[in-house]
Amino acid sequence: MDFERNESFFPIGAVIYGSLAVLMVNLILTTFMAVFTELGWTATVTWPNNSLYLLCSFIAVITGSVLAGWKSRQKGWAVGISVAAVSSVMWLILALFLHEQIFMGVFLFKTLLSIFIGAFGGIIGVNVFSAKG
Repeated sequence: MDFERNESFFPIGAVIYGSLAVLMVNLILTTFMAVFTELGWTATVTWPNNSLYLLCSFIAVITGSVLAGWKSRQKGWAVGISVAAVSSVMWLILALFLHEQIFMGVFLFKTLLSIFIGAFGGIIGVNVFSAKG
């Protein structure tokens, strides 16, 4: 079955593309934060409840959702929600792997906020950057 040519099938490739974009953007932003800290910036970025870390992760979700919507060119809200959910599950698995303390109420709130942001990012990716014609 040719998944990329079937318009009615859910665009899984775009979700994977967007999720990898979330990882890369988050890695780039945290690397910049680490370099700025070494250069004398006094703000600290701690995981998972710092506001700078949340800003970085939400920027990453927006970027990944927009790119996934651009790649799928259809179902932007569903693709954006899927990218946000997959990235939240990846961060949960990472926290469990690193034996970090997880507050489920806070995690669920962040996940719901990421899903909301991801839905709008996917819609923007489909409508703005996928103009046909």
